[in-house]
Amino acid sequence: ESILHFYRKVLDLKKTDLFIDGDYRLWDTHDDFFVYERVMDKKVGLVICNVTDQPREFVLHPLEQHAYRQILLQNEGNRMEGETLYLAPYGVAVFQTDYNS
Repeated sequence: ESILHFYRKVLDLKKTDLFIDGDYRLWDTHDDFFVYERVMDKKVGLVICNVTDQPREFVLHPLEQHAYRQILLQNEGNRMEGETLYLAPYGVAVFQTDYNS
């Protein structure tokens, strides 16, 4: 997949209701990351960016019992193991969490 294809997916994602109308919250994180979320109703969009040229680990919060997390978009070289996201250099991952209760 090309960079152009990836950016087209990013633009499509930015056109969704969650990323247009959802409340914006910037997370206070280590300088190696840029992390923010968009919150709307029972959905949370979470964007995690590794802003370094080195691989990094980011531990996500455990989900509540009636929640489901999915990866909406990511670039190459990232992987999830349990609640830990391993980001490649300049890696980006976008998650959506749905809360059912």
